[in-house]
Amino acid sequence: MEIPTTNQEPTAVTAAAEPVIVELAGLIDRAEAAQLVRRIEGSLASPEVMIVLDLSAATGIVSIAARVVYNLIRWRGPGSVALVCPAGPVRDALVWLGLTYLVRTFDDRENCLLAMRPAVHQPSGTLDAPEQAHAS
Repeated sequence: MEIPTTNQEPTAVTAAAEPVIVELAGLIDRAEAAQLVRRIEGSLASPEVMIVLDLSAATGIVSIAARVVYNLIRWRGPGSVALVCPAGPVRDALVWLGLTYLVRTFDDRENCLLAMRPAVHQPSGTLDAPEQAHAS
């Protein structure tokens, strides 16, 4: 069997896509939950895109909105969704519902984005040879 060839140059490996940051403010109710779904709809098809739900300015969350967040986490997988939610009533509700145990949850956006940056390999020097490590 012959392997088909093309005249195209191989494509370069690209860096991870920028995260989609969705800010929700005030009381997160049914309308806000629907807005959340509309705002991330395009990103749902790209599993490599990280979705950050920033709830820093939220004052409360109703159960239907929490259910939408839960369904998003289950559908996307815990590794592709992060929450930004400082201490307060919204964070308390998310903890009580168990959502903070399903995804990485941060107190502020800066720490969230820092944690999501791809790791860069830094040479750390030389390691001792195994026989030297055991010689005491």
